[in-house]
Amino acid sequence: MAQKQAFIKLKDHKENFNNNPTCRLINPAKSNLGRVSKSILDKINRKIREATGVNQWRSTRSVIEWFTRISNKERHTFLVFDIVDFYPSISEKLMSEALNYAKLFIAISEDDREIIMHARLTTIHRG
Repeated sequence: MAQKQAFIKLKDHKENFNNNPTCRLINPAKSNLGRVSKSILDKINRKIREATGVNQWRSTRSVIEWFTRISNKERHTFLVFDIVDFYPSISEKLMSEALNYAKLFIAISEDDREIIMHARLTTIHRG
């Protein structure tokens, strides 16, 4: 690991910033394991989406394109989740349960599971 100073970024775009400032820890010295974990998780998520037929969008544009193609919009329901402080909410138990669920759709090696669980420790606030 590189010897670099960690710093924080204030989330000044968040609601009620003046009364409840929040920040994100940026640790440039951490390993690239997070990138490896993200690649594994992207593959897992893609396989789950394919197997279940569930829509999961990665951009506003793709949602708008999907929505414009729907006929009889009044007969459909649209759900929006606004996830706040996503990473700190992922406990070890929740991550383990999510990976167990994912194993219903895709083989996950023990090495991949260890990478994901270890990378979780470098990015998630433990409390």
